[in-house]
Amino acid sequence: LLNGFAKLSVRDEMLTASLVPPLLRRLSEKTRPDDLALLALSLARLNDPARAPIFDQVVAATIPRMHKIQDGHSLSLLACAFTRPLGAPSDRMLEGGHSLPLFRDEQEANEAPNMQ
Repeated sequence: LLNGFAKLSVRDEMLTASLVPPLLRRLSEKTRPDDLALLALSLARLNDPARAPIFDQVVAATIPRMHKIQDGHSLSLLACAFTRPLGAPSDRMLEGGHSLPLFRDEQEANEAPNMQ
């Protein structure tokens, strides 16, 4: 559900706040790493203020078995979720369907040809 909201950039703080208690009860060391990673990334993309306790629980459930996670996709989702800056835009699209560059140098390189 949260992943769908994140993909559509739908923000409903009341809904996500109501999901926090059941999520915290269900997250444990037995939760699949790919589910933990997707949940963390979805909350990071939504930039929801209620994400801190869930992130804490994801870390607590992931750290003891981090060395056992072999799925590169789950690892990359976790990395993206936990390195996303606070206040980052939920999507990286500009008008006209152009995506924002990830790095400043790339942005400057894209702007240089337009100045000529």
